[in-house]
Amino acid sequence: GGGGGGAERGGRGGLDAPGVLAPARGVWRRPARLAPAPALPVRLVIPLLGIDTPVVPVNIRLVDGEGGLVATWETADYAAGYHVGSALPGQPGNVVISGHNNIKGRVFRPISALGEPDVSFPKGALAYLYDAEGRVFAYAFETMYKFKEVGVPLEERIKNAQLMAPTSEPVLTLITCWPLNNNTHRIVVRARLVGEVEPSRQSEVLPLR
Repeated sequence: GGGGGGAERGGRGGLDAPGVLAPARGVWRRPARLAPAPALPVRLVIPLLGIDTPVVPVNIRLVDGEGGLVATWETADYAAGYHVGSALPGQPGNVVISGHNNIKGRVFRPISALGEPDVSFPKGALAYLYDAEGRVFAYAFETMYKFKEVGVPLEERIKNAQLMAPTSEPVLTLITCWPLNNNTHRIVVRARLVGEVEPSRQSEVLPLR
């Protein structure tokens, strides 16, 4: 399992946020009274893919489908959409975020491009998720899934939707459509939490306790 708040490498006497130094281990920790509560994600940055997008909450809505109404997740326009009810940044569980690949901002087009036959999956690439309290959490790309969504049996769609289900480990799940000019398939990238990052020191990933 993993946790939320973290231990940070080295002393931080020169930074804005006050901390306490544990002399025995030389690690800086934010005092508990200063640690903000878990909060909604508001921004997603994936430097390797050139993604820097706002994140807004999205909910389930009912649409007409075969045999009646079907529950489906909204997709945010000109932003990535945080699936309300999924885990919060830095916390145990599955943070689920989706985005368009070819319309209304195309914020996840670079993720959709990972499904192209000549593109290698960038395992280990970092995604930085900002929360509403100003904290930044780094997640490392681990796995990519590509599967057909349009024209497949409901049972198969339900099975694929398990990638959005809660997890015990702290992970981030990014969802978009594929191919680049259509939406018949889905690309899903799973990333794992590796640490909290000081907002001004994004290049330094800090270990969790």
